[in-house]
Amino acid sequence: KIGTRPPWTTLADMAAAVVARRCLVGLRSGRQGATRASAAGAASAAAPSAGSEAWVGRCAAVVGLSLGALGVLDVGRARSAARRPLAERPHGRVGAASCEEAPAEAAARQRPGVVLSESDVAKLLGVTARVVRSVLGYADAPESFWDEKKVGGRKLQGCDSGVTIYAKKLPDFTSRVFMGVVDVSDATAAELVEVMTGHEGCRKEKIAPSVESFVNALEFRGCTSPAIGEGVLRIKTLPSLLGIISSRRFDYIVRPFYELPDGRWVEVAATLQEERVAAQLRGTPLQALAEAPDEKSLVRGLDFGSGFVLEPLDEGKRRWRVKVVMHLDPRGGLPLWVFDKACPQFLTDFLKLAMLEVEKVREEQARQW
Repeated sequence: KIGTRPPWTTLADMAAAVVARRCLVGLRSGRQGATRASAAGAASAAAPSAGSEAWVGRCAAVVGLSLGALGVLDVGRARSAARRPLAERPHGRVGAASCEEAPAEAAARQRPGVVLSESDVAKLLGVTARVVRSVLGYADAPESFWDEKKVGGRKLQGCDSGVTIYAKKLPDFTSRVFMGVVDVSDATAAELVEVMTGHEGCRKEKIAPSVESFVNALEFRGCTSPAIGEGVLRIKTLPSLLGIISSRRFDYIVRPFYELPDGRWVEVAATLQEERVAAQLRGTPLQALAEAPDEKSLVRGLDFGSGFVLEPLDEGKRRWRVKVVMHLDPRGGLPLWVFDKACPQFLTDFLKLAMLEVEKVREEQARQW
């Protein structure tokens, strides 16, 4: 990630600084020894020692500079890092800009993208609007709509209740739609949105069970809109059961969190490969990605329309009812009964970890103040 360095790069910088310093010291001492030897006129005795010392110094310098040229140790960056006070040195915190990249390096690491026209954006807006209606329909459905309801026993941290799971088998779909609901006792909309929003480097990447990464796989350029996000969000899951269940990849069109006129907050997403989404994207630059075949050992999963709905329960908007709608098809030959068993546990674990992450957000804000 641009502007982000993992912790071990600082150790590499320190090692490079030691190597560079020893190279320079050895080379300098070798030259000084040779100079002293010739000045004293003891060339026969001192020259071999000085020559060997210079030879060692030069060899160390060549090794150190070669490692720096190969990118193993960045000697120049190491020297500057070693001279900086310890409090000012980068420590690889996520999201912290530890060094400035040259424009050429930033351009080299620029992600692939597609240029959208106004008609392309209109089609994507049609996709997100349909998914918003679908997710809100599930969130507003009465309890009689659902086939199953399971009430969680233990309260989650910072909540007034446990997680309630709803399930429904729809006639036109092979998999069931699930919804997890929990009442949050004390949180702001901003705290909940920061924890539950989906983008590259988001907090949800750390807490979502079985998720390996969130990556912005394709950037939108040209004519864009906040209602379609910054690009195609690719979510990759981890293999499970010792590799028997392989990784899944989901390529999402995301409608980021926004506030409705009634005070609710909504974020929705659907995969490009979903039949209705793919039909709406024909003739756009995203058609090739939507129709791309599956890769070996990596199955493309389908998401018919999932999302988050945050409903305020008081006028001060400190108490919220969080609803997580999930309607997936894992594909790849995975029995649906296995997936149906895993979904309720996934929603329960995610909401539990999300509430713990809200507490961390609050603590970070308190430290900043």
